[in-house]
Order: sequence, then C-alpha cells, then structure tokens
Amino acid sequence: MLPEEQTKMLTKLCIDILNKHNITNEVHNISKETALVIITDLIDGVKNGVDITNELKDVSPDDKPGVIIKIILDILSSDELEPYLNPEVKTQIQNFTNNVEVMNGVLQFINFLNSTLLDSLDNDGNGKITIEEVESDVVDCLMCGKLGEDGCYKSDGCCLPFSRKIGNIVAKIFIKFICCGCDKNYIERKV
Repeated sequence: MLPEEQTKMLTKLCIDILNKHNITNEVHNISKETALVIITDLIDGVKNGVDITNELKDVSPDDKPGVIIKIILDILSSDELEPYLNPEVKTQIQNFTNNVEVMNGVLQFINFLNSTLLDSLDNDGNGKITIEEVESDVVDCLMCGKLGEDGCYKSDGCCLPFSRKIGNIVAKIFIKFICCGCDKNYIERKV
C-alpha cells in the first residue's frame, strides 16, 4: 500500500514506540490500555508523516479510518518487528486494532484533538500550542473571563494567583503528557 521508504519509517516508529513502553520480545502479555496507547501513537505517526499525509489526502474521510488501520496492521505484520515484538503481543495489538468500534472512537478522538481542541488553544495562530497559551485559557476559564474591581476578580485578588497555579499545572500535564510534548514547552499542530 505505501512505498517502501514510508513503510520503513513507520516500522522504525513502531520499534521506537515499543521501546518507549518497554515492550520487548520477552513480554508475552500487555494490557488493553497499553495496546491502545501503542495504537494511538502509531495512528499519530501515520497521520503526521508528511509523505504519508500526502498519500492519504485523496482518500475520502469515510475510508480514511480503514486505510489507517490497514497501514497499522501491515506495519505490525512486518518481519522486521520479530526481534522486538512477541507473537502473542502482536496478536493482542492486532485484535485490538481489528475492533472497528474502538478504532473509530480512537480516530475520532484524535481528529477532535488535532482540529477543534488544538485550534482553540493556539491563541496566536502560529501552529504551536505553548504552556503559556494553555495556562492563559485555563485562567480565563477559572476566572470566568473577567478581571474587574469586585472581590477576588481584582488583578491583585486571591483568585488570580490560584488560577494561574492551577492553569500552569493543567497546561504542563496537557502539553508534556497528554500530547507527548515531553521535554518541550509546546506542541505543534498542522495549520
């Protein structure tokens, strides 16, 4: 389905994902949660690969989930994964991937995250969502969008410092863990 170069890139990505989650040939069983994380990481890799994105651009939205699932199943069937992935674990991930309802839900969530949510958090429209942008939105939400003259809504009131602390914590969790920004203070989105 994909050219050999893209298949190799995705196979390397899959090996990196397995290593990241400490999945070796010695592991014989993984949880459904771990399988879901691996699949989600693979879907993200498929959707964010520049050449792969070009390959998928002409696929209709209704067919895209099936094509992405097929690509992932092809990668998981690769002989190059044998030294890294136990056949039992490979079967567990493949069975999970074959669950159409679960995969459609995962793909819809990723689409929502990449479009609606990330678009709304990119306050300056530069394609990067920073900790500061997420923090600002959380503070705005906690403060109900108002900094005025009454009570804790004053610029020196008690709610603002508290909201900033909560906003910073939420922003770091969102950027670094949920969106896998890890050591960066931002994530990039497609513009």
